[in-house]
Amino acid sequence: RPLADRKRSLESYGIVGDAELHASPLLPANALTTSCVAEADARTQAAVEACATPAVLKLRRANGKHKHRRWAHLERQGADVILVWAQHEDGSEQWQWKTFGSVPPKRRTVTGVREDMLPPGHANGHERGFAVETAEGGDVLFVAESAAQRATWLSALREVVGAAALRKAIAAEANVDALVGAGCRSVEEVAALSLDAAAVSTLPAEASQVVEFVAAPLRLSFGKEAIETMSVATLGVLVAVDCR
Repeated sequence: RPLADRKRSLESYGIVGDAELHASPLLPANALTTSCVAEADARTQAAVEACATPAVLKLRRANGKHKHRRWAHLERQGADVILVWAQHEDGSEQWQWKTFGSVPPKRRTVTGVREDMLPPGHANGHERGFAVETAEGGDVLFVAESAAQRATWLSALREVVGAAALRKAIAAEANVDALVGAGCRSVEEVAALSLDAAAVSTLPAEASQVVEFVAAPLRLSFGKEAIETMSVATLGVLVAVDCR
């Protein structure tokens, strides 16, 4: 089994005793792809864990009017992240009068997120509202119980969407070739590349988005100006130790 995520310990991979490890050199493109996929997986997992415990959110209709409160949480299903909401905290089936029977919790695959639940200025807009875009079609509109809860959900959903975009972008050979050509062999070197605005400006649009996504947590933690004064080596170390 490849030990792709360098942020994880051997113990987390189930290696707790004597073991024989095989080291295989990777071509630059393969090394970069493996590193970026591991980064996407790690950040997806962290985002899901932040919203894994069911929490009450106000579900809104398409026009923004209140519908009812529901217990909502995120689940991971392979590379996808599923938004789940139910009437009961334990996720048990609920009674539905229009079908005169029990129905399971609603499940939708997350594909996007919007900070504004409805267009600005809409009469039914809400300062704590947000919208989740789904693969099944139709946005799911929520209003958080508090500003802190809204911030937690928005942060997690942005990470989910960003990680999905990273996987998609790094799957394109042209993007990988462009990043390798810029000297990147790992996600740490992609983060370091963000220090070179001129180099980033020459990348294809999707490749430059990869750089932005990888470096974004550091910019939020330390500020854009602080990041720009760091050395490439320092920035690489911060990413390697999962500094957010």
